Amino acid sequence: MDVITSYLELCLRLGRHVDGLVDSYYGPPEISARIEAEELREPSRLVADAAVLLTSLDDSGLDESRRRWLRSQLGGLETVARKLAGEEVAYEDEVESCYGVRPRWTDEEAFESAHRELDDALPGTGSLADRYQAWREDDSLVGEELAAVYQALLEDFRARTKARMLTDAAPPCEPRARLRGSSFPRRARSHRRRRARRDGRCDRPAVRDYKGRGQRAQ
Repeated sequence: MDVITSYLELCLRLGRHVDGLVDSYYGPPEISARIEAEELREPSRLVADAAVLLTSLDDSGLDESRRRWLRSQLGGLETVARKLAGEEVAYEDEVESCYGVRPRWTDEEAFESAHRELDDALPGTGSLADRYQAWREDDSLVGEELAAVYQALLEDFRARTKARMLTDAAPPCEPRARLRGSSFPRRARSHRRRRARRDGRCDRPAVRDYKGRGQRAQ
């Protein structure tokens, strides 16, 4: 089995059920054309496809880092397919499969304490949320300042990537499809909002609802 090709096929087939699942596709055009032209595959079959891929990873010949990455991606895709097939998946299991973390409860006092510290630290009047937003906007960069910072970061990232990845020993690039992190299930969206609150972070992106339309591939 060609694991990489099968993985791309699974992503594209699930993407036909869930609009926006595949954010961008860089693989051979003949694969995407073939998947688009074939009959829509039932979610139950996609569950089976994901399970077969998961069990074949150890004999795929890929290095450990790639197997680990694919195993995580496939776990999320399998969960999405199971939900589409009508299976009930426990909230904690769904979040862990799609995002690699298991939700845990944090006592409200932890947030209340953080709010008190922020209230003391942020000057001005008005609500804590308004003062926090004003503080963030005061440090914002616009125009030429932002462009200069962006360019400096871009050059630094390119240099680091070249030093770490572009060596004679580096494996050739493989075709890939990038999944939108925002395309995992609605309950995962709920988890992100809850987790943002529990962890004291309120700038997590929302995720899209996939229910009823059929469904982070890098």
